[in-house]
Amino acid sequence: MMLTEGIEKIANNHHYQTVWLLRRAVYLVIGFYFLRLLPFADTFFAPDAFIHYYHFDGNSSKWIVQALNFELLHAIYPLLLGPLFAFLILGLWGKWQTFSAVGVYLCTIILQYKTINITNGGEQLLYNILFWMIFLNEKEEGTVQRNLISWFGLVAVKFEVVLLYFTAGFGKLTGTHWLSGDAFFLVSQIPEYSNIWMAKFIVEHPNIGYFLNYYTLIYQIGFPFFIWFRKLKYKWMTLGVLFHLGIGLICGIMDFGLILLATYFAFYDEDRSELVKSALLKIKNAGYNTIKAKGD
Repeated sequence: MMLTEGIEKIANNHHYQTVWLLRRAVYLVIGFYFLRLLPFADTFFAPDAFIHYYHFDGNSSKWIVQALNFELLHAIYPLLLGPLFAFLILGLWGKWQTFSAVGVYLCTIILQYKTINITNGGEQLLYNILFWMIFLNEKEEGTVQRNLISWFGLVAVKFEVVLLYFTAGFGKLTGTHWLSGDAFFLVSQIPEYSNIWMAKFIVEHPNIGYFLNYYTLIYQIGFPFFIWFRKLKYKWMTLGVLFHLGIGLICGIMDFGLILLATYFAFYDEDRSELVKSALLKIKNAGYNTIKAKGD
């Protein structure tokens, strides 16, 4: 009896607005990611791409994911890019959410697997998030079973994010440079993860390097704990926005930060998600009315 009541409570209090917001944030990031690659698509995906393709290891479960590893299929990448944007539009529009979610997941993972040499932890997290998003439901007329599956998917998304921060934060404690405060300085001196002015600035202002070092360490370690407290999580996520945008601008890993920031919406309470959704819809309607008025 108690189990049944618990299931019904979860289903009746499902976070429809949070799911709506999360899906659109993630899809906008994916759209930005691939729009940025479009002018250089041949360089990444075509038969003569500079990135070496992998040979199959005999694992048949990878055939779909590694589709572009078949030499004969390299030239069909536009047949994946085109549908990907179509699926993203369907998802943003709120149409055929499960069908479009499956399409976004498959197209994204196949295309990005072709560029696996240059991917980072953000893409690896994105694959898992997109899989769980297949099960998310943003339609309020969903059945108890459908809402329960969606609730589980949303919890899984949160777990993925928390696990990433937990691993990143506590992993740093096993070394010496993060504890001593030298890590950010050392990273800033690597050309691939910094720039000339930042490297010089950190050398001239070592205290800034120490601050950013411990800021990173404390934020990542604290996230898995503070994110569950309503009075703390929004403040902590605000620190996360500053952290990821800063890392993106300083180290040039902006896609990683944007993916993480998009997943933050999974932790929003339903009332706050509804406020954000209403604000976004007002902006959209205002823009639509402006365009319509100019057209008239």
